[in-house]
Amino acid sequence: MRIRLAVLAAALALVAGNLTAQDQKKGGPPADQAMGAQATEHHKALNALAGRWNYVLKFDMGGQTMEMKGTAQEEMIMGGLFLTTRVKSAPGEAMPFEGRGWYGYDTHKNKYIYVWIDSMATGVMRGEGAYDAKTKTFTWHSEGFDPMENREVKGKETIEVKSADEIVHTFYRLDGGKEAKTMVITSKRAK
Repeated sequence: MRIRLAVLAAALALVAGNLTAQDQKKGGPPADQAMGAQATEHHKALNALAGRWNYVLKFDMGGQTMEMKGTAQEEMIMGGLFLTTRVKSAPGEAMPFEGRGWYGYDTHKNKYIYVWIDSMATGVMRGEGAYDAKTKTFTWHSEGFDPMENREVKGKETIEVKSADEIVHTFYRLDGGKEAKTMVITSKRAK
């Protein structure tokens, strides 16, 4: 066991040394940032989404507005670098649903990022975006497989922090340059 730890430590030291040399040549971030990232103000903006939430989801199904309720548990992980979320429909919902997501801020791309998986599809939804501190709104542009349409689709999402106890997550489909609202999730902080 000690030999394995020593080998691992040596490998990490070698990688860190190589990163330092490469980063200095490229003008990139120092190796200590690459190997031990610190949460920035961008990461800290995600804190507003952390907590336990009760949500109401409204979406259009063939011209009829459908509603689904559930819960979300969101928490900052890895020293405040990422927000992880676990969403589940309320017991007894006609369409049981479960989803998991991971949100963060990529300091190399200077963009917010996320990945999402859920029980409605076998693919991974991914997105990149920005945060407007004045309006307290995250805006994401995403791409993933839509099982309802049986094809890859592009989308836009906004997460607006209305208050410490309410957030509104709105989804839009982007088709041929047109934006169509498809779903709104209103979440209230669980007491």
